[in-house]
Amino acid sequence: MKKLTTMAAVSTAVLVLVAGCGLFGGNKKPNTPSTPHGPSQGIVFSFYRFRTATTDPEGDSVSYMFDWGDGDTSDWSGFMPGGDTVEKTHAWTTGGAYPVKVKAKDVFGNLSDWSPSRQMDVSDNRPPYTAAKPEGPTDTVPAAVTFTSYASDPDGEQVSIRFLWGDGDTSDWSDFVAGATRVSMSHFYAEFGSYFVQAQARDTNGVKSGWSAQHTLNIGRLRWSFDTEDLAFAPVLAADGNVIVVSRGRVTAVSPTGDAVWWWLLPEDTVATSAPAVGDDGTLYFGVNGALRAAAATDAGWLYPVAGLVVTTPALAADGSIIFGTTADSMFCLNRDGTLKWVFETEGEVKSSPAIGTDGTVYFGCNDNHFYALNPDGTLKWRYSTGRYDNESSPAIGADGTVYFGSDDNHVHALEPDGTPKWKFRTDWLKVEASPVIDEDGTVYCGSADSHLYAIEPDGSESWRFQTFGEVKAAAAIDRDNNIILASPDGRLYVLYPDAALRWSQELGDAIDQSPVVAEDGTIYVVTTDGKLHSLLGHKGLADSPWPMYHHDPQHTGRARGW
Repeated sequence: MKKLTTMAAVSTAVLVLVAGCGLFGGNKKPNTPSTPHGPSQGIVFSFYRFRTATTDPEGDSVSYMFDWGDGDTSDWSGFMPGGDTVEKTHAWTTGGAYPVKVKAKDVFGNLSDWSPSRQMDVSDNRPPYTAAKPEGPTDTVPAAVTFTSYASDPDGEQVSIRFLWGDGDTSDWSDFVAGATRVSMSHFYAEFGSYFVQAQARDTNGVKSGWSAQHTLNIGRLRWSFDTEDLAFAPVLAADGNVIVVSRGRVTAVSPTGDAVWWWLLPEDTVATSAPAVGDDGTLYFGVNGALRAAAATDAGWLYPVAGLVVTTPALAADGSIIFGTTADSMFCLNRDGTLKWVFETEGEVKSSPAIGTDGTVYFGCNDNHFYALNPDGTLKWRYSTGRYDNESSPAIGADGTVYFGSDDNHVHALEPDGTPKWKFRTDWLKVEASPVIDEDGTVYCGSADSHLYAIEPDGSESWRFQTFGEVKAAAAIDRDNNIILASPDGRLYVLYPDAALRWSQELGDAIDQSPVVAEDGTIYVVTTDGKLHSLLGHKGLADSPWPMYHHDPQHTGRARGW
């Protein structure tokens, strides 16, 4: 019985084998594959992809082989179900016209007929190498910007370059130049944003390279940055248009185009301790350790020694007097030649930069918990108590003589010219060290350590608040479009519409704790804590208001108009 079963299995296998060989009607060959689908033109040494498909009458799996027409064939593909597409690639090494065809076989080795051929015309002309990544600026304001690129050709042909500007526009092709010759073109960018610039080459036969790697161009507000190489104070603008920056160990004048005009180092044992003010004659006044310094570009000037430190920006009276406070509990007034005019002693450190009213009254806060008003001769006019809280905010003076200042009691105070309280505005929490500024309508803007800038109506009510991501210690500035320019420790300069909507902001990389300065043409200058002076494209010059920026004006005179 076992022997019979074995014989039956052998007979069945023989029948299957015979059927496969076609002795009883035969296994049919696969259907002819479709004409290869792929390109009809190409160049030497580049790979091109072709695909085809067919079926088998018995539903057998099939394999494919391509004949490339150049004496070479592909390997047989793996077996796959009928109807599935197969793909193969090939590169030709010489130019010519090549018929590409394909045939199939089934699992029993039965071969189809060759497919119809597809002619592939291959050129001996190779494309230029990919053009170099464009060279050019990465950050600029709206302007015509120039980029440079180059390319070579493997066949030694001349090349032409064009640029894809990243704003939907493409340049014309340049003239043909020898390989590796640098080609430059310019394009005007009018809108703010980021653009990805690429270059492409073509040879004299019109064969093109691929597009180059991308160069990123940011069109923003930043015009330039100048490194002062040290911690810097708020800049001032001199009468000649130069920006003067005092850093801890150096004084530098920078042109409106960002170039150093002149600079000098402070003596080795001297460091600057305050932001400067600049007089009409170009004399610069600022604090150094243990003295007030007066100097100009080519004049060593003079030093007036004091006890303590001068950390206040000096105020400059119309008669040339220089008024400044010290941490040794005093407010000084010097004549233009550096001789003492008067001194007023307080009961605490003076870190509030003084302001001068239209009648010559000197206003300042003090860390003896009072706010002071002195007569022009240095005698006490009145003082106002803030309880047990210090006052380091520099005051601002309104058109009607109202005096505004911030206090560590987390309030902004408004006092009548005679010292009578008018109102006080409570911020969310923490102290108010920033100096208030005032717009043409009398709205007061003041920052707080609670990370907000507040807009306060003339009656002391809140109009709005704008949140940043750091304690706001720097005074804002207001331009003639009533934009509010705000520096923040979060590393951004904000420009707000009068209703608090953000008009734009610019990331400057490092914290900003010094007040910005606005030039007549609207250019904004500000320093960051890494010691860099930045120039940004603004809108218009300072507002024609009673107190539009820190210490009143770009020279930091701290003097209300008319005095």
